[in-house]
Amino acid sequence: MTIFFKSMGYNILKSVMKEMLVYITILFMFFLFPLIKIFAQDGDLLIKQYNKGPSLENSYSRWTINPGIQFNRINADLQFSSPKITFGASIELEYNFSNSVGFSSGLIYSPISYSYPVKDTLGQDRLIYLTIPIIIRLKPTKRVNIGIGGLCNLYHKGVFSRVFDDVKYKELYEKDIFKNTIGLITQISYHFFKKCNVFVNYRWANGSSPPTQPETNRK
Repeated sequence: MTIFFKSMGYNILKSVMKEMLVYITILFMFFLFPLIKIFAQDGDLLIKQYNKGPSLENSYSRWTINPGIQFNRINADLQFSSPKITFGASIELEYNFSNSVGFSSGLIYSPISYSYPVKDTLGQDRLIYLTIPIIIRLKPTKRVNIGIGGLCNLYHKGVFSRVFDDVKYKELYEKDIFKNTIGLITQISYHFFKKCNVFVNYRWANGSSPPTQPETNRK
């Protein structure tokens, strides 16, 4: 008996939902669809009013995903350190409030490398950070994009290496030596080929390692 009542209740609910779906479809067709047609304008009407059709260059997407690669040259604030060029990657999600203002955030894989004298040899640090940017973007023209915002740099791992007597030594840094940091970013980018961007940015981050410590994560 219990199974019968459950089955009957399910059939009644299913029948009611079907009827509601039919009513909603009828409501859309007879009331909402004519309103959409009234407020919408097709290409021919735009040509009659403004003597030109819709321009693809004036359109923009609210949401945009931007994957890319980066060339980094970031130095420590050691007195005699010298930065090295490294290759990183990024993926950013951008939201455009309008044609001229947007907001973006994402994740950047940021390897940092620099060398400095260590006794009679040259030592080199290679640090890996995962960076989360928060950027406000201003677009004064269709192709130029100016960004300014903040950074949160999450330390992942680091390696110290040096060559001594033609032998290369590598040592993995302990977790407590380098810590997470926060900083600022300014960026200028240029848009070309519809979906391509090239940009230059300047990043600064504070340091959290003791100043007497030879290793440092101040960039």
